[in-house]
Amino acid sequence: MKNSFKFVQILESLRVQPEDLIVSFEVVSLFTIVPIVDSLELLIQHFEANVLALFKYALTSTYFCSDGQFYEQTDGVTMGSPLFPVISNFLKEDFEKKATEQATYKPV
Repeated sequence: MKNSFKFVQILESLRVQPEDLIVSFEVVSLFTIVPIVDSLELLIQHFEANVLALFKYALTSTYFCSDGQFYEQTDGVTMGSPLFPVISNFLKEDFEKKATEQATYKPV
């Protein structure tokens, strides 16, 4: 979707039938549930090896401090990471594609 104006334009052109369903999905706590391994596997399809190496480094070398103790985050994207929008968009797009392919009733 290019922008919200394009989205509205598409919506205005749709004609909803009485038997149609309108569905909306909401993702909760996406930062912490974005799986790093799955994300990297998806990114392989879109980026060259040198860029993938940077993604891998940024996603797997995350540390934080709590009560004076340091921890390594082992999965999920760090809260506030600038990479998060990119990675989550790839994951949501992949999920939507798979769900649509398997759906009995295809979206309009």
